[in-house]
Amino acid sequence: MYSLKLILSKTVIGVLVLLVSYTASADGASDTAKVHAVYQSYADIWMRNDDTVPAGIMGLFTDDAVIMPHHGDPVRIGKAAIGDFWFPGGVATGTVDHYAHQVMGEQIIGDMAYIYGRFTLKFTYADRVTENEGNQLAVMRRTPEGWKIAALIWNDPLPQTTAAE
Repeated sequence: MYSLKLILSKTVIGVLVLLVSYTASADGASDTAKVHAVYQSYADIWMRNDDTVPAGIMGLFTDDAVIMPHHGDPVRIGKAAIGDFWFPGGVATGTVDHYAHQVMGEQIIGDMAYIYGRFTLKFTYADRVTENEGNQLAVMRRTPEGWKIAALIWNDPLPQTTAAE
């Protein structure tokens, strides 16, 4: 016959295992939500079309981030190079009329995560309206400040451009 002490010790161990499992899955769910929030913030900030856009976008990236733009454009490494690419002179040079993405999947492994999907984009630059859609992949890293984009790559067909009205 099992002793009460043995039954209690097995019960306590079982409860501890359940608590550890629950905590791990709760943290994972929280990280998933945080990664999705950073990815959504990327689109939301572009849509502001105000003077907060450069700082807002750059605040989402790690200091050593990398972007790999579409159409074979050169890779940009580090916040300064990324900022010069998107915000010459420190300002946004166009307006984003529409930017949305559909998340198709994500994976979180320790302090690294990736999220990918499709995007649609419409923006006005130099009196031209450009519309496009394509694929996007963001790699994120957990930092002391939270999840940040460490690498971003996008590809799309040549854009459809028309004169602005």
